[in-house]
Amino acid sequence: MRRYILILIILASIGYNAYSKPIYVRPNWILKYTGDIKLTVYTLKPTSYPIDPKICLEVEVELNNSRNTYKGCYLLKTGHRISGNLPWSVFPLIIPRYLDLNSSIEFDDGEWRSTGFEYIIFKGYGIKTIVFSRGKLYRLYDWNTGLLIKGYISFSGKYYLIELNDTNLEWIYIRYRNFYVDYRNLTIYLMEMNRSYTYVYLHSIGKSVLGNDIWALEIGPRSGRAIVVSSCIHGPEMLGIKVSIYAINRIVSNKTIIDSLKNRNIKLVFIMPLNPDGLEFSKLAPPEREYRGYVRKNARYVDLNRNFNFSWNTQRASADVNAWNYKGPSPLSEPEAVAFSSYIAGEDVIMHIDLHTGEYGVVIPPAYGGKVDKLAEYIGKKIAEMMNLPYYRGSIISAAYLQTYMIYQKGLTLA
Repeated sequence: MRRYILILIILASIGYNAYSKPIYVRPNWILKYTGDIKLTVYTLKPTSYPIDPKICLEVEVELNNSRNTYKGCYLLKTGHRISGNLPWSVFPLIIPRYLDLNSSIEFDDGEWRSTGFEYIIFKGYGIKTIVFSRGKLYRLYDWNTGLLIKGYISFSGKYYLIELNDTNLEWIYIRYRNFYVDYRNLTIYLMEMNRSYTYVYLHSIGKSVLGNDIWALEIGPRSGRAIVVSSCIHGPEMLGIKVSIYAINRIVSNKTIIDSLKNRNIKLVFIMPLNPDGLEFSKLAPPEREYRGYVRKNARYVDLNRNFNFSWNTQRASADVNAWNYKGPSPLSEPEAVAFSSYIAGEDVIMHIDLHTGEYGVVIPPAYGGKVDKLAEYIGKKIAEMMNLPYYRGSIISAAYLQTYMIYQKGLTLA
């Protein structure tokens, strides 16, 4: 087995048919629309591991003093209904995101085309919407999330104008705009780095459940030994991406570092996001902490950090698909975990730094077999000295937990 050092760093907090792209919806959403009719949507918790990712809904419709409830499920990859009695075979309340002015969507009542953009205010959020039209009918969708804000929907053969009146969702990408990085803008940035520097090489190591690329940006000799920096294995932990971007910007413009990498035959590899679907799911989320676990995981509700084949069934993990730490049905059941494992196995990795969000500190696990790694211990002490942090010994999980809840002073832990 190849020997390398793993450092875990925990940080404080154009035209096409649109349904060639997925929709992004998570459980525990509540959407309340008012207008010509009242529409209340509840997205439901999964009952089992979904091989084909889906979202199940309960929709209450109030019309002419009567109330009816409909249930069913839609595929996330297509937005098409696969079960239930919901009145739409193509879900009209969520569409794919980032659509352009040449986009079209074939709904139950025919083709709708994008005709422009409009900025609106909802619950204090300034939202960029994309306008879809069909004749004199229109719909305004949040361009970044695909959520319907206002527009006409068909029900029982008639059209009704509705508007989102209330929801339990927070617009995370707006509220935390100072450090939020979405998948689209991240991809644009990485491609620009690839074009701008001859010693930078960008490639995809694999795709997520919903088909998003997992990017690897390599700096230095292509055949060199690798120092791997990974981030965003949990959807909301985008601060690790910001740290990676900061490091990349500093490194590519520093000739001394570039020359040193070349002379030592070492390359720096930034892999991000490990969970691109989770990153996109994180744009909208309820404020309740227990509900945020669904955006932490991938499209099949698996915590990717607990899906690797090493000690898969012995680490702190759950067999419950609704648990925040659901391990999946088997080791490496998820394409994201397979992609990362395959990349690591195919490279001469001498160090792995994994970026997480939630705590200010550095955690260095033991070498394979539980023995203390002298080099890791030396590096750990140097990092602690540079960061002016105390130095502890203990398990990764217990130390991180104790520091997060202020039982220990923040510091560095050698597991």
